[in-house]
Amino acid sequence: MKAKMKIIAILAFVLALAPLFAGDGQVSDEENTFAERRDKTAVEKGLMLAAFMREKALNEAYLSAMVKNDGKLRKKIKEIAAGDVSEASAVYRVDENFEGIAIAMIFSEGFELSDIRPQIRFDIARNLMEGLPQSFTQKKSGELGTKAVTVLKTARAFDSAEIIGDTIYIFTFKNAYPVAVIFMQNADNAVWAESFFVLDRDFTAGLEKSGLKLEKVR
Repeated sequence: MKAKMKIIAILAFVLALAPLFAGDGQVSDEENTFAERRDKTAVEKGLMLAAFMREKALNEAYLSAMVKNDGKLRKKIKEIAAGDVSEASAVYRVDENFEGIAIAMIFSEGFELSDIRPQIRFDIARNLMEGLPQSFTQKKSGELGTKAVTVLKTARAFDSAEIIGDTIYIFTFKNAYPVAVIFMQNADNAVWAESFFVLDRDFTAGLEKSGLKLEKVR
């Protein structure tokens, strides 16, 4: 967990390196249209995963299998399930290059890129993505909240020609905890998605305060 939290401590350094990983800033009309399609696909998949996590939280057979007789954990999960995740009040995309952040971490530890294979750099980036929403839950809700979120975590693989690269979408709701969905692109059109409840209703504000850039997509 400490390793995952290091992203917060080095954000200023990462942002200073941002120009090294940025493009020329020119976006064609075709690319804009493609981005809209990607957002639609990601939003639809994200809401589906959020609904499935709530379904698991309300399913007694699932809870009996996963939490046994842990009354406190079951109560926390029921609290999460009380929220309505059928319609998002807003959807954001974390507009950051997580591989760039991983590279910054490598540099900050005194290593060079030649010291680590690209695939391992990718794994560092993906671990950072997974740890980011969980770190906010841990800070706000402690061990019990972290266990509850872990029980409800959902992952799915699907094909999509519209989702490119690795990114995080954040769904906020009027009467429910935020949901973070991590989309990770694999070979060909395969996409791996992982969803987490974030037990911090100020999650998006906390990300921006930390220096991360968010883009509102809906």
